[in-house]
Amino acid sequence: LFRSHDNNMNDEIRERLIKISSLSSELISLTDGEARETALRICELAENFPGNIAENTQTDTDIIKPYEDTVYINGEPNLYDESVPLILVVDDDELVRSTAAEILGDVYRTVTAGNGSDALDKLYSQNFSLILLDINMRGMDGFETLSKIRRIPRFSEIPVIFLTSDDKEETETKALEAGAMDFIKKPFVPEVLILRVRHTLDLIRLRFDLEHEVEKKTAEVMAQHERIRGLKKAAETDQMTGLLNKQSAQEEIGALCRRTQGVLMMIDLDSFKLVNDLYGHSIGDKDR
Repeated sequence: LFRSHDNNMNDEIRERLIKISSLSSELISLTDGEARETALRICELAENFPGNIAENTQTDTDIIKPYEDTVYINGEPNLYDESVPLILVVDDDELVRSTAAEILGDVYRTVTAGNGSDALDKLYSQNFSLILLDINMRGMDGFETLSKIRRIPRFSEIPVIFLTSDDKEETETKALEAGAMDFIKKPFVPEVLILRVRHTLDLIRLRFDLEHEVEKKTAEVMAQHERIRGLKKAAETDQMTGLLNKQSAQEEIGALCRRTQGVLMMIDLDSFKLVNDLYGHSIGDKDR
């Protein structure tokens, strides 16, 4: 996001920068130390980044660039590298499949499937980053296919974008309610297709990073809690016997006497001081 050589930054990247700034602001309240400083730095960069949205002169095609983790060979993206997201394109129209694969192929790795059953089979063959799924397919439609995908634990978190030529609002609503992350109408515009795919993958990455950060901070809080419990226990018990020390015993006995009735018994050893005087406290402690 911060590699632009020009003060004019396109709207899409600026919008993503604003979203990351917002997420970073939320992260600040959850973190401390180095992570907090990083989040604060992101917010500062977002606020002070040069350029004016109104003065933006770039076109959509200017921002269609290969995935940031793409490995290059002779100046071209190595689409066999596993760091490049792998997208499964599912549509029963061969022309739509090949067109989508060709458009996305300049940026991502792609695999195609002609129907829902074929898609389910291919999911087991590789690790997919995203699924483009047609709704109105013959046989098993997109909704049924998505339902079956979501019932398989290892595939349940793969983001899905629906493709359809249906422009009814209820279809889009149903698609989003079914669990799709986005909805693209056919025939699709190449630039829009790539941008929506990239936007979805960016959201997944941000969610993963935030969840990882929350898990990390939760583990740190739990570890701190355990350390505090250990210190509290050490302050309340006698190191030699493991029993409550004098102050803690007085507090516990006092609380016990206030909330219940019973008999209090105290056990002591008469003249044990003589052992300490004759043989020393180290021997006396062992005898105890």
